[in-house]
Amino acid sequence: MTVLSAPLNIRQEKEKDHRNVEILIREAFWNHHNPGCDEHYFAHVLRTQEVFVKELSLVAETEEGTLAGVVMGTKAEILCDDDTVHPVLCLGPLAVHPAFQRLGVGEDLLNSFGEKALELGYDTVILYGNPLYYTKKGFRDGKRYGIREAGGYHGALLVRELVPGALKGKCGTFRELYEYTPTDEVVAAFDALFPAKEKEFRDSQDAFMLSVQTPGYSVLSSAEMKEMEALSDANGVSYEQLMENAGTAAAEAICRMVKQDGVEYKDIGVKYLAEGRKLLILAGKGNNAGDGFVIARLLANRGFSVQIALLCGTKFSPLASLNLQRLGKIVQPENLPAAIFEADIIVDGVFGTGFHGALSPDLQEVFALANKASALRIALDIPSGMNCDTGEASANTFKADHTLCFGAYKHCMLMLPCQPYLGRWKCLEIGLVEPFMTE
Repeated sequence: MTVLSAPLNIRQEKEKDHRNVEILIREAFWNHHNPGCDEHYFAHVLRTQEVFVKELSLVAETEEGTLAGVVMGTKAEILCDDDTVHPVLCLGPLAVHPAFQRLGVGEDLLNSFGEKALELGYDTVILYGNPLYYTKKGFRDGKRYGIREAGGYHGALLVRELVPGALKGKCGTFRELYEYTPTDEVVAAFDALFPAKEKEFRDSQDAFMLSVQTPGYSVLSSAEMKEMEALSDANGVSYEQLMENAGTAAAEAICRMVKQDGVEYKDIGVKYLAEGRKLLILAGKGNNAGDGFVIARLLANRGFSVQIALLCGTKFSPLASLNLQRLGKIVQPENLPAAIFEADIIVDGVFGTGFHGALSPDLQEVFALANKASALRIALDIPSGMNCDTGEASANTFKADHTLCFGAYKHCMLMLPCQPYLGRWKCLEIGLVEPFMTE
């Protein structure tokens, strides 16, 4: 591992650096997002365009003159909903040579980029990137500001206000102004100018695809989700209403997962349909259980046979207690193992995003049985046993066929260790108030 003996010098890229910068970018991205890469060709093309901002093409250099990283930027704009145009910067690529990764080089480049952008009169930087990385560096989901792409909101569209409040009243569509439409043949011809490297498939490529396949919804940490819920509660959508909305949306989704007269719903797939309407809800004591109680009430009214297993005692959160009362009489299984294996659908409403650490032996035993059952398994928000922010999964974490997220995707869903537990995942609208809506 490289050890920095002195701070890196961050300076503007010079023409003599071009070749070495492209080599660096190629090394940084090779086999990372896809087998091979094209980011080095992307950088080569950007420099030729009028929207390229050369003052923001910055390199990080060691005392010995070795290039450790690079960041570039181009002019971009927000086509605001009031028909005005707000100039912004599009950041990318940002690349750190593998020998210098995890040493803070990327963060130093981002900070220098922001400082220089301010000097040039820009107040906002926008990029497409992995939320797990960039939200730790001052970027926020575009949806918080009402910033979207032409097709709608996207979890990988990230925004950093260099001037607080710069985007107030600037909701609209982000538009990149550069032109980049490479063909495989053109990229291959350019890459042939560099030393040959073997293209490979790697796990990081799956992680990248997960990070960019989140259209329509934010990707949030547990703390950010709590902030959104608090903001909603303060602006007319109460915690109680959010829970009702979540349970209602989940109940509707579950109804679409039951075979009816041989119908196969194309958005679900026959492999993931339940055979009948025997529903078992595994409930904890917090708001995840409250969501489950709402589901139980609504689906009992629609003809489902509902049983609820209270796995964490009977001292519930206020909202969970309220919805348990609304449910009225509940049927608890006399023999939980038998109920698990007789159920058509098992809903995990035990922990959700509040879990960390290890599952208790008793819960591990229950989830181990559930994971072996033939029932359709559905997790509410995230499978119980999974840490929302770190992606760590306890032994015998609930293994879902479907995960129904509420309001936003969660950080752990973009982490490869979590994929075996999530099944097919879908985000459900629950009426969260976005920050830009309160302006």
